[in-house]
Amino acid sequence: MLTIRLNGENPVSTRFVISPIWEVMTSYCLFALRSEHYPAYYEWVSEAYRATENIPFPYLDALFKCIHFFPDFLTPPTLKPIMNIYDEIDGIRAASPEVVRRDINELRQRISDLAPEEDLILREYVEQTDRALERLVGEVELYWRLTLARHWPRMQEIVEADILYRARQLALGGAEMLFAELDPNIVYQDFELRFKKKHGQDYAVESDRVILIPLIFSCYSPFTIVAPEWYPSLSYQPRGWGLWCSSEQVSANEAMEITLGTGRAKILQCLMMPTSTGEIANRLNITAGAVSQHVARLSQAGLVTSTQSGKRVYHQLTQRGEMLLNLFSEA
Repeated sequence: MLTIRLNGENPVSTRFVISPIWEVMTSYCLFALRSEHYPAYYEWVSEAYRATENIPFPYLDALFKCIHFFPDFLTPPTLKPIMNIYDEIDGIRAASPEVVRRDINELRQRISDLAPEEDLILREYVEQTDRALERLVGEVELYWRLTLARHWPRMQEIVEADILYRARQLALGGAEMLFAELDPNIVYQDFELRFKKKHGQDYAVESDRVILIPLIFSCYSPFTIVAPEWYPSLSYQPRGWGLWCSSEQVSANEAMEITLGTGRAKILQCLMMPTSTGEIANRLNITAGAVSQHVARLSQAGLVTSTQSGKRVYHQLTQRGEMLLNLFSEA
């Protein structure tokens, strides 16, 4: 059990962070352990194996010997809302030898068998930290470019849409509403956040801030960081995470299509979660201009509302839009 005691209920104390390096490391859990328990990732895993065929990642492999643990120094802390992969790689390169030694010692305590070459690499992390980290970041960058870089724009859109939804929950209902549906293993009550861990030691910490990291690859239940030099951090799986690898066309309900027209009916179905103009256009194989025209008419009817976030505009159903969609779903 991980217990985080928050010093006061304040929305500012909960921060969301979009981190590609977290996606790199959690995806590598699937990749390195050759996991077959998550069929939703099958297409990506197969693609990743083909892209990296005959390419070794020894300095990464040595760190991924436990299904529920990888060293904290692989995910350097940040308070920036959206991170750049290369800035995060620089953060790994700059990890302090003390933190690396601490994490390697913890890793050794969790594993019972090591191949001789893996043992040598772990020793190098401790005894020649700068050299080992330089080799590690080379592997991380190569793995990123071969397996995730082309998927990242779509993954980021889904994660950003989820954060908009969670921020609305936090604003309307406070921490109780936010954490109520974040993950079944996470419980919030009386200024305490409790995470029912399946493995590892029990921890209880006090903090004035908790970092939430939405991850497409948060498939082994939430990952956590509880380290003295940083705020406690929790990952969770965002709404609509399965859409990142889905290229299926949306088929409109026939009755709704007759009533609203094919284009607007399909767009309404796309908006079961906040979705950007570009993502709708991609899913429906139409232009962004066409999406904007349909959304404008749906907004005039009170069915859709739009929010600007950076360079993107996200659209979501209003309560009236949800009622209409439910009405046609029941028909």
